[in-house]
Amino acid sequence: MDKSVVERYLKSNMYTAEKFATIFSCTVTKEHKNTRNDYVQAEDNTCNIFDINEEFEQAEEAYTQAEEKFEKAKDTYDRTHQKRRDRFREQKKKLNKRGISKVYKMSTHQARSAQHRQVIRSVLAELKQVPVKFTLKCKSAGI
Repeated sequence: MDKSVVERYLKSNMYTAEKFATIFSCTVTKEHKNTRNDYVQAEDNTCNIFDINEEFEQAEEAYTQAEEKFEKAKDTYDRTHQKRRDRFREQKKKLNKRGISKVYKMSTHQARSAQHRQVIRSVLAELKQVPVKFTLKCKSAGI
């Protein structure tokens, strides 16, 4: 690492040379002692701030793990929503076959109750020879 980079780092963070050396474990020699303008020069103008390869590998591994978790979560979300869409399409097809056309904005409960009402109505229409008492009970129930 270049000396000027280390200098800028020290000035921006206001570290002393000793603190810099202890934090980043590199051998430093002080050239200039001033509380605010401390700067360091490591051997051969290079400073191993931290072991870059190891840190990079750990960060990369953590990133890939997080990315995999995100992909798994996204896949499960997509699968569940695809199942919901498929179920809705099947319900719509079934209800369209029975003559109910407006199911677009119905919830599943509304669609199911509409389907049951339609089935009951069709059964009652087919069975015209129903006893009078039964039809009165159905009418009082609102069917």
